[in-house]
Amino acid sequence: MEALVQSTTRLQEELDASKSYLENSASGFKGKLSWTCSVEDDIDTGLIIPKKLIRTFVENAISGGLIQDKEGGSVEISSHNTSLGMLIMINDQGIYFKDISSTRQQKERRLRSLDKYLNLFNARHPYLIRYDIHDRSIHDADKSGSRILITIQY
Repeated sequence: MEALVQSTTRLQEELDASKSYLENSASGFKGKLSWTCSVEDDIDTGLIIPKKLIRTFVENAISGGLIQDKEGGSVEISSHNTSLGMLIMINDQGIYFKDISSTRQQKERRLRSLDKYLNLFNARHPYLIRYDIHDRSIHDADKSGSRILITIQY
């Protein structure tokens, strides 16, 4: 676990890695996967975060939610500052994260590992990182998929 805590990256590098993953995945989907990534100008992209913090949720959205939908879908990553800190939001248009039964155990293991990782990371940094997973259809009946909210409180 100690090695995980030392596995950090800058926010910009994590965003670039996530975009690269999305580009490669989009070519494999043959036009059925669209994606966007928007970062407000005042975001500190040099902030140190756990490596694969964003990409883990992007990979889960594609492998678990979108790949099971023959129509494809979209992934949106956005980041902006709030009065409480930074908010990174990942929306996908697939199957709700917790309803993906075929890979549920693997995803739950990844989340337990991420939780342990974040506890150790948070203990060593002057800011707190948390995430929440929401079913998009609860807030908007016309939407399917998951909304991941990653908050970084300074």
